[in-house]
Amino acid sequence: MNSSSKIVFVQSYAAPKAMAADNGIYQQVCSKFPNKVFPVGFYGPIVRSLSTKEALKQAYKGIRKCKKNDLLFLWGGDLPIFSFFLTSMMGRKRMILGQNLILHKKLVEERWTQRFRYYIYKRAFRTDRFYMTVNSEPLVDYYADWFGCSKDKFFVVNDSMELNDTDKKILSERGKRDDFYVFCGGKEMRDIDGFFKVVEMMPDIKFKAVFRQSDLASTPPRLPNLELFHDTTREEFYRIMAGASVCCLPLKSTSPCGLSVAQKAMLMRINIVSTDTPSMRTLIPNDEYGYLVPMYDYKGIVESIKKIHDDASIRNSQREQSLEHMKMFSSDNIAKQLITAIDYCYKKIKE
Repeated sequence: MNSSSKIVFVQSYAAPKAMAADNGIYQQVCSKFPNKVFPVGFYGPIVRSLSTKEALKQAYKGIRKCKKNDLLFLWGGDLPIFSFFLTSMMGRKRMILGQNLILHKKLVEERWTQRFRYYIYKRAFRTDRFYMTVNSEPLVDYYADWFGCSKDKFFVVNDSMELNDTDKKILSERGKRDDFYVFCGGKEMRDIDGFFKVVEMMPDIKFKAVFRQSDLASTPPRLPNLELFHDTTREEFYRIMAGASVCCLPLKSTSPCGLSVAQKAMLMRINIVSTDTPSMRTLIPNDEYGYLVPMYDYKGIVESIKKIHDDASIRNSQREQSLEHMKMFSSDNIAKQLITAIDYCYKKIKE
């Protein structure tokens, strides 16, 4: 490794200032590697995801800033795969570390764009210059088997989550939650049809849900115990969720999905009922923290919600346990995990 080597840290979202939405992890990386970390930000008035076109441009910006003996670190999204593809096309081999691999088998089977991503990942993992983090230990085996590569290609870095000032304000205005209702929402691989079945199976329980209009059927069912919202702002989404007693997350993929909503709910002292996936199991190790049920087990979801509704001791105990468990996902702990991965890849760069 050359003493002049640097770490090019590429942001995967728009924000008013560089790395504004990573819970301070970027600053901790800078402290560990003083004068070695150079950010590539993407500036915008609010924090938001990048479009595919913007992500491609952002990947190209990172490549241009990254020299032969530098480490190219991509903060999530499609940036890692775009960067590998572009560096291969441009003949610029770079050591690449990407954050939080998420690829769903169901979508790979259904969409050619996802199949393209799969084949690029598979090619990338066959090289000695491409690594990814995953957010739970079982995903190391899962992805290594799926891509046919070594487990050494993956580092476990959990997802960090802390309440921001807006979240804290929402909590302060929440009140006592005398009106018991179940919340469901989000966009990544939600089993929306299954959720509607659960609502129908529980006519005496009130539900509120927030989904993207594009994810809903043209005529979603009208259910008297469901209040349905779509395409809300981020603040409106979490304000609706904050008033709930239970956060219900039926999922249709074993790859990571639903985690940020579940983590935020746990920090807001909301009980969790979700599909059992490797990543979700990291948040909910057993029934002391929440309830996880097999995929498409709607009866199991109904029974879990009933337990929480009917037993205040379960309701309160799970909230206390899950809030304590969320300390594991503090920015300090996650920064340590990420720094270990960065340090490993940084040292592998040959002089």
